[in-house]
Amino acid sequence: CDIDCSGLLISDMQRLHQIITSINLTTSLPLPYKHMFSPQNSLERHLQLAGCNLGSLVTTYCEMLTYEPLINNAVTKVSADGEQTGNDAERIHKRDKDLELFVKNNLLAAEGTEHFQIHLNSVFHNS
Repeated sequence: CDIDCSGLLISDMQRLHQIITSINLTTSLPLPYKHMFSPQNSLERHLQLAGCNLGSLVTTYCEMLTYEPLINNAVTKVSADGEQTGNDAERIHKRDKDLELFVKNNLLAAEGTEHFQIHLNSVFHNS
């Protein structure tokens, strides 16, 4: 591999480094709204039915009470999902830092190889 070839490798490594460092992992992840609002929508629907038909208010109230454990379970699941998402984000961030360090080290090694090649070429051309 001559100087042109090693220059191409270094520019490829620099481009890869730019791509990796341009990734933004600090943005917040979207919340799982469908899990958060589906129990709420169900309760609102039951409240509307109770307002339209006063005679079924007791029945609807009993049904709402049966949804309370479901709501608690949904809240617990959303909380656990949020915690897992946080753990995943930390793990991805660590991998990103490890990859960035790997690319930097390879870039430095490629630059060192290029300098060594230039030195060897100058030694052989002068002799």
